[in-house]
Amino acid sequence: MTYSVAVVDLERQEMALGSVSHSCAAFTKVFASAAVSHRTALVASQAFSSKALGQACADLASTGEPGTTLEAACRAESWAPYRQLLAVTNEGMLFAHTGAACVRWAGHAVDEATSVVAAGNMLEGPEVLAAVMRAAGSTAQSADERVLAGLAAGGAAGGDFRGDRSAGLCVVGASGSYDVRVDDHDQPHEELLRLSSLERGRSALARCYAWIAEGRPAVEVDPVLDSLAQGAADDPELAAWQLAVRLLSGRAGDQGAHEGTVESKDGEVAAFARLLVERLAPEGVAQ
Repeated sequence: MTYSVAVVDLERQEMALGSVSHSCAAFTKVFASAAVSHRTALVASQAFSSKALGQACADLASTGEPGTTLEAACRAESWAPYRQLLAVTNEGMLFAHTGAACVRWAGHAVDEATSVVAAGNMLEGPEVLAAVMRAAGSTAQSADERVLAGLAAGGAAGGDFRGDRSAGLCVVGASGSYDVRVDDHDQPHEELLRLSSLERGRSALARCYAWIAEGRPAVEVDPVLDSLAQGAADDPELAAWQLAVRLLSGRAGDQGAHEGTVESKDGEVAAFARLLVERLAPEGVAQ
């Protein structure tokens, strides 16, 4: 019914978990997470999925319980043979369980060397999981890129034998976190890639919001503009916020190192930026 893959990158301080399924809105049904202090856990509870089991295992993992405890929780379920679950934490714990009665082809794989875990059921065959693990094992990419590559490879190898229709991705990291979902689509892999790329760029807005809420400190203007500039070339929303920050900080004429690739003279971008300024700063633009 679903195949999922998760990656932990301790060096980059990030992790990601993604799922693809034929079932509508599958990620909403299978995904669970929990955080206790500095430890965060991501879980996919699938096959004959149980949201309660997924959340229980996320809670256990986030408190530092080992995989053996999660295994016991899975086996204690009344429908245990039909359950499949994988879990990761930002500290590097990897876990997977596949019940003996999960719809074939079903199985899981864990690679401690590359910090990848994957599981799937109702797959076209074992080649699907093998393709997922190979693609996600490339440590040169970020965690979300590796998960997206793994899911795409799994789809190309046959995916859910009924056809892939929905997808989801959750990313947790020091440089930003996001969650995107494709509930039903003819091309869920392509749509998930589009949404994740968009959301990855817009994660820069968190720094922008913090700058505004904290009183627009002058020392933070350059870092905020730099973070927005990374996505402004392709996203008018980021370009508008970039111009708004310039206006709010009195830097509207400073094109220099922070020249946006979406021109500030663009009518729609400039209009949105000035509207933002008017509503954020009724006292006027910084001089």
